[in-house]
Amino acid sequence: MAEKSFTKCALIGCNVSWKNEISETKLVDILMNRCEIGEWLGHMDVFFNELPKKIIIGVLNENNISHNEVKYVFKKMPLILQGKNFKEICFGD
Repeated sequence: MAEKSFTKCALIGCNVSWKNEISETKLVDILMNRCEIGEWLGHMDVFFNELPKKIIIGVLNENNISHNEVKYVFKKMPLILQGKNFKEICFGD
């Protein structure tokens, strides 16, 4: 299995400021809407709003996650956390 370099970078970015570390499996499960964001809200805020767009797109590609799946998860975030970074990727805003 090839190394998922974008996913690895995303995990480093998402975990840098938090005591509890989100795993690759949990991140992918959340992005594919297999489980709720729950206690990982801060990590997902970083994913959608602070990671470079290239890394976000790379994670989606490496894990075969469709933009529609991720849009659904993004829209479940509190409105105040729905920043422009991810909107520019999927909505062109």
